[in-house]
Amino acid sequence: MSDLFKDRLSCAMNRQNFGLSLLRERVERIGELIQDELRKTLDELESEAKRSNEEINEVITWKDDPVVYARNYSYTNLFVYHGSLDCGWVNPRRTRKMLLGEARAAGLRPCCSCGYRAAGRADAA
Repeated sequence: MSDLFKDRLSCAMNRQNFGLSLLRERVERIGELIQDELRKTLDELESEAKRSNEEINEVITWKDDPVVYARNYSYTNLFVYHGSLDCGWVNPRRTRKMLLGEARAAGLRPCCSCGYRAAGRADAA
């Protein structure tokens, strides 16, 4: 073999080794990024599962709660629930059914005229 051939072969092999080392580094970086994304996704999944379980457990506690009627008076902090549709403050078109625990969890307060009825029914159950 001639010296020129050996030199060319050596240069080609060096370029190949250098190119392969760059590709190896890229693959390692991609692997690290994938692992980081996978870790983040798993953390989000665990967090969502925990939140969902807490929500389901809360809803289960409402199993025996009476139905109340929630109304939005269109003013801030004036969200109330009613214990009866017979209340003079109830407007059926602006009222929706909720469970008492759901209304309480949403921060609604009882109507001063009829809200005690629902609270009394819940306490008796």
